[in-house]
Amino acid sequence: MARVATGLEGQRLGIAPGTVSKQDGCFSRWERFLECAGIEDKFLDSHDEESRITIISAFAAVVRRNEQGRTKLTKLLGGTVSATVHNICSVFRSNLRRSPIVDGNGKISLVIARQLKGYIADDPATTHQKCLPIIVFRKLWSGGKTALAEAIGQMACGALFFGMRSCEYSQVSGE
Repeated sequence: MARVATGLEGQRLGIAPGTVSKQDGCFSRWERFLECAGIEDKFLDSHDEESRITIISAFAAVVRRNEQGRTKLTKLLGGTVSATVHNICSVFRSNLRRSPIVDGNGKISLVIARQLKGYIADDPATTHQKCLPIIVFRKLWSGGKTALAEAIGQMACGALFFGMRSCEYSQVSGE
């Protein structure tokens, strides 16, 4: 029994706490969906492949419309829907169940893949924001009168440039 407990502890250490939290939140949403649909089998063990895929498709549609959601949004982004579905699948697999979106060929169901891809394609385009002017970086970089202030300026510049991925989300003209 101690070996089983040690194995479970090792499994727990292999996943980040934030990931566990996200998966738990998604699975709670899944359980609310199942309750409203009158389905008591939360891992869909008693359902065949076609039924599982159909139920997951309906769940994805409910998530897209943000029914029973925690925010006031009326439509969630396709990436959010996709992440929610995949988090549900991770919980299934963590509980030694087959992923409910996998078909008989061992691949993600074409139906689910098209649905999620369609949601992402239907999402509004990313709105690019202007990047910070170079003067902001210069002030941060050289504004330190102490070693600590200098280090904070360098870290802030690094965070703003790399952490915010300015090259991906901004369009710069000129210098």
